Amino acid sequence: MDDFDKTALHFSETALDSTFADLTGDANQLTPYLVIVSGKDQGRSFALTAARTSFGRSEDAEIVLADPRVSRQHGALLVEGDRVELLDLDSTNGCYVDGIKVERVPIDPNARIRVGSTVMKVEFKLASEIDAENRLYEAATTDPLTGLLNRRAFVERAEQEIGRSRRKGKPISLVMCDVDHFKRINDDFGHPAGDLVLKDLATILQSQVRIDDLLARFGGEEFVLLLRNTTAEVAGEFAERMRVTVESHRFMFDDKLVAVTLSMGIKCGGMGSASLEALIHGADTALYQAKEAGRNRVVNADARRVAPPDNS
Repeated sequence: MDDFDKTALHFSETALDSTFADLTGDANQLTPYLVIVSGKDQGRSFALTAARTSFGRSEDAEIVLADPRVSRQHGALLVEGDRVELLDLDSTNGCYVDGIKVERVPIDPNARIRVGSTVMKVEFKLASEIDAENRLYEAATTDPLTGLLNRRAFVERAEQEIGRSRRKGKPISLVMCDVDHFKRINDDFGHPAGDLVLKDLATILQSQVRIDDLLARFGGEEFVLLLRNTTAEVAGEFAERMRVTVESHRFMFDDKLVAVTLSMGIKCGGMGSASLEALIHGADTALYQAKEAGRNRVVNADARRVAPPDNS
């Protein structure tokens, strides 16, 4: 090989090395992530790619935390190179790092950040690692059809919420919802229509609940809601509004109107005294009574009355 060939080969190898580095650089770059260790968002990870990332309960925050004890704009994480700082944004309940209340402080990789009832930490990870973890998290906690929590995730989080209501002495209510004559919808319009109804219904229910409530697909055509700090009376009013909203919504499939109504059962845990099992049993019994009474209505186990639809 002459000198010209050797020079050409050298440049070729250098170009290949440069191209490979460009292609793999991002994949091999460690990025800071905010990881939720405990709380309603446990298991979620958020990339801190901006110089400033805010977190809070408001939809305007870059990271939205479903925690009623977190302020709407609670705090921010400031990133410069491999340095991450926590900044409190005049929150009501404060930011704590390893048990100490702080206003602005650098964050160690091993430090635990607590805001409200949520515990977080900062980790530096490969993007591919986080992508894989997020996919596993979604698969483990989310119903694939509706995008709501699945039954397992609901049970885990509901147990935490009931424990919290018990400690605080606050009321908590559970609502079971079931689509009336769902088999008839599948028989008359086909299973794709049934799936579309469930997806649309999930969207409607999601639009009605508060950020600190829990909503899940419990199985089949059944949905469940856990309402924090909610008495039986308020839960009944809330459920009736949802029933009316669903009844008045125009569910369409292939340009055909699909009539959809809900039967609902409610059970209140008093001042956090009931177990999740007791709440589910009570709400399920009330739901059965709603079906027996003619469907498309709300039965409140604690009010001992049936709320019939207003057909006037």
